[in-house]
Amino acid sequence: MTTNLLIANFDLLAEAPNGVQRLRELILQLAVQGKLVPQDPNDEPASALLERSHSDKVKLIAEGEIPKGESLPLATPAKIAYELPTGWVWTKLDQVSNKIHYGYTASADPILRDVRLLRITDIQNGTVDWTSVPGCEISQEEYENYRLGKGDLLIARTGGTIGKSYLVKDLPVKAVFASYLIRVIPKRHFSPEYLKIFLESPLYWSQLYAKSMGTGQPNVSGTSLRSLLIPIPPADEQRRIVAKADELMIRCDELQKRQKEKEQVRVTLNDSALTHLVEARDPKEFATHWKRIKENFELLYDTPETVPKLRQTILQLAVQGKLVPQDPNDEPASTLLQRIRAEKEELIAKRKVWKAESLPAIKPDEIPYKLPRGWTWCRLGEIGNTRVGLTYSPKDVAKTGVPVLRANNIRNGKIDLGGVVRVNMEIDDNLAIKVGDILICTRSGSRALVGKAASVISLPERMTFGAFMAIFRSVCNPFVEIFLRSPVFRKVLDEVGTTTINQITQSNLKGSLFPLPPLPEQHRIVARAKHVLGLCEDLEVKLAGAEKASEELMGAVVREVAGA
Repeated sequence: MTTNLLIANFDLLAEAPNGVQRLRELILQLAVQGKLVPQDPNDEPASALLERSHSDKVKLIAEGEIPKGESLPLATPAKIAYELPTGWVWTKLDQVSNKIHYGYTASADPILRDVRLLRITDIQNGTVDWTSVPGCEISQEEYENYRLGKGDLLIARTGGTIGKSYLVKDLPVKAVFASYLIRVIPKRHFSPEYLKIFLESPLYWSQLYAKSMGTGQPNVSGTSLRSLLIPIPPADEQRRIVAKADELMIRCDELQKRQKEKEQVRVTLNDSALTHLVEARDPKEFATHWKRIKENFELLYDTPETVPKLRQTILQLAVQGKLVPQDPNDEPASTLLQRIRAEKEELIAKRKVWKAESLPAIKPDEIPYKLPRGWTWCRLGEIGNTRVGLTYSPKDVAKTGVPVLRANNIRNGKIDLGGVVRVNMEIDDNLAIKVGDILICTRSGSRALVGKAASVISLPERMTFGAFMAIFRSVCNPFVEIFLRSPVFRKVLDEVGTTTINQITQSNLKGSLFPLPPLPEQHRIVARAKHVLGLCEDLEVKLAGAEKASEELMGAVVREVAGA
C-alpha cells in the first residue's frame, strides 16, 4: 500500500476531528520515512553526500570560516527509529550542518533600524513582519558572526515555544538573531526546506521532548540539537519530497479554508434560524421557522458542538411559553400565585417557616419579554422557599456521617454522589435535603459554575448541603429547574455577579424575575422539554459516534500508510 491511499482519501480524512492537522502531521511523517515520493535508483545515495559534505566542512574549518566544534558519534543501528529506503542514511543533525549556535545577547531598540534583532516573538505562524522587528547595537565583528542568511534555520530553545522553527526564505533587511534562538546553518548539499520538514515532523518532536524533559523550565540546548537523529535522502529525492510536501500542504490549506467557511455559514444559519424561532410573534410564525429548521436539520446539526445552542434555545422557548400550546381552560398563573401566597402565610402563622423580607414590586422596565395569556411575572422568592447550606470545618469531616452535597456533586444537570464529603455533625431539619428539592451552586471559584442546578430525584440516606449551595423548594420545582438552566436566568447571573466574588446571594436569587405559567401548562412544558432535551442527548451520542468512526478511519490509514 502506498501514499495513493492517502491521496484517495484526502478530503474524507480531513473531515475527521482535527483532521487537517493530523493530515499535516502524516505528510511530514511520510516525508521523513521515505514514503511520500518513490525512490529513484539513479539518485546519488545520501552516504555520498555525507562524505562530500564532510570534506567541505574540513576545508572550511581549515580556512577558519567555521569553528571545529565537538565531533559527535554517528547514528548506530541500535538507536535508529525505523528502517530507511535504499539510498537513505541515518545521521545526526550536526553532520548536515556547518554551524549550530546560540544567538546574540542585546537589548532590542525600536529606534535603531540598521541591524534588526529577530526574536522568538517576531516569528508568528511561520512568518516575520520585518518592518516591525526592532534593531540593536552591534559591532561589525559580532554582526558577521550572527548575521542571518537565506536558508538559515532558527529554533526556539526555551519557554512555551520551545522547538518551534523558522526557515529564513527572504531577508529584506540586515538582521541578527536573539539569544533565545538557536541557528542551524545547513551544509550546501542538504536542502534547508527538507531540514525544515524534519523540524516539524513527529520524529523531531519526539526526540526534542525526550531531551528537554526533567527541567522545571522546558529548555533545549545546542548540544541536544546537534545529537538529533535525522534521516537523510539523496539530494534529488530531497527536492522531490519538498515539492510533494508543499503541494499537499497547499491542499491542506485549501481544505482548512473551506472548512472554516463552511463552519461560518453553518454558525450564521444556525444562529439566524434559532433567533427567528425565539423571536416568533405567534404560533403560525413559530411553526414556519421550526419547519425550516427541521428541513435543514442535518446541515445545521452535523457536529456535537452545534447541539448546546439547540438545547439552550429549547430552554429559552420553554420559559417564553412557546414550547407547548396554551390551554384557555387552565387555571391562570395569577390564581396559582395567590394560592401559593396564602399557603405561605399559613405556614408562617404555624411557625413552620420564617417570614421573609418583602420582595420589591416588579417595574415595567424590568420585564424582558411579553408572556402568553394566562402567565404572570413574579419574583422567584414568591413561589418558594430557599436557604443556604451548612457551614463546617475540616475537623468535622469524617469517613462516616451525613453526606454534604457540594458544587462538584452536580454533573450534567444531575446529582452525582461520587466523591461526596461526610461530616460528623447534628443536622437541623431545615438543612436536610428532601426529594424534589433543587440544589443550586451559589458561589464558586469559577463564574460559569455559579447557578448550576439539579433536582434531587432520590435520597438513599439523610443528606445536607454545603454553605456555597442553596436549595429551592416549591410546587413549581420541575419548571423552576428549566428556568434555572435557561439563558434567561444566566443573564440574571451575569447582571448580579461582581468582579471579585463569583456568587448569587439569597437576595438576588429570591428577587430574580420569574415567568410563571399555569400549573397544568408547567407539567406539559416539563414533559415536552424532557422529551426534546433527551433527543438532543441522543443526537450528541450519534454525532460523537460518527466522529469516532471518522477518527478510526484516520487511524487505519495512518497505520496502513505510515506503518504506525
